Amino acid sequence: MTLLTVCESARRLGCSEALVYLFCSARRLPHVRLGTGRGTIRIVEDELDGFLKSCRVDETSFSVDLKHIRKKQPGGPKRSSEERGSKRP
Repeated sequence: MTLLTVCESARRLGCSEALVYLFCSARRLPHVRLGTGRGTIRIVEDELDGFLKSCRVDETSFSVDLKHIRKKQPGGPKRSSEERGSKRP
């Protein structure tokens, strides 16, 4: 069993240490605390790999459309500048 530091985990995930701490505090990333008081965080290498696999997004991951992304409608009517709210004459 290999234990990784937060810094090593962040490097492997390609993210910041702050994001790793956030995942740990939200209990999304399994971790252990070693030492007295709050202790130092260590992450088991296999559990980091499992976490990464659970974050995978593929074409079937979302059943709901994302609201901030508009789908292009091929051949659909184009909106005029008045409909878009443009104030140009």
